[in-house]
Amino acid sequence: SLYNQRARIYIVLKQFDEALGDALRAIKIDSTKAKYYVTLADVYFANNKTRYSKETLEATVKKFPDNTEALLKLGELYYLVRQYELAITNINKALKIDENMANAYYLKGSVFKEMGDTAKAISSLQTAIEQDNKFFDAFVDAGLLYAARKNPLAFEYFENALRLRPGNENVLFAKAKLLQDMNKTEESVALYKEILKGN
Repeated sequence: SLYNQRARIYIVLKQFDEALGDALRAIKIDSTKAKYYVTLADVYFANNKTRYSKETLEATVKKFPDNTEALLKLGELYYLVRQYELAITNINKALKIDENMANAYYLKGSVFKEMGDTAKAISSLQTAIEQDNKFFDAFVDAGLLYAARKNPLAFEYFENALRLRPGNENVLFAKAKLLQDMNKTEESVALYKEILKGN
């Protein structure tokens, strides 16, 4: 376990050769721990060796089919390389094991958004928020999807995000832009000025 912990520290320090050595040692000592294989996949991913990361995660989910972390990381990797159907398949496998994972629904929402299925994206993000009502990124992304439709519901999501992170410039900007798009010029200009006062 100490080799595994040190490998994760080396990842943060971007010392990938050392991280790889420790991750492999941890697996050699105890090959029954799924998290050691996940660390190995993370080493490869952090070092831009995505093919090795994918192969490691695929082997991990075969060896440990109930490991939700490996399934979600594999889903995320497929999402990043735009293999969306495979991404959804792996996320759904993880959700069959644990249906309460907010981050799984958030990732699913991100995949649907990239696929252009706004309705499913919003539904997944709303489920993520139901599972974790302090999920800042889920509030922001749902707000942005509604804002793209010029739907006033976006304001509710932005306000919830601002309750979690008051004064967040990105959310304030998104809110000002929506006001602008809805021809609420005075309110929009006032909010832009407020953002500029802060930065």
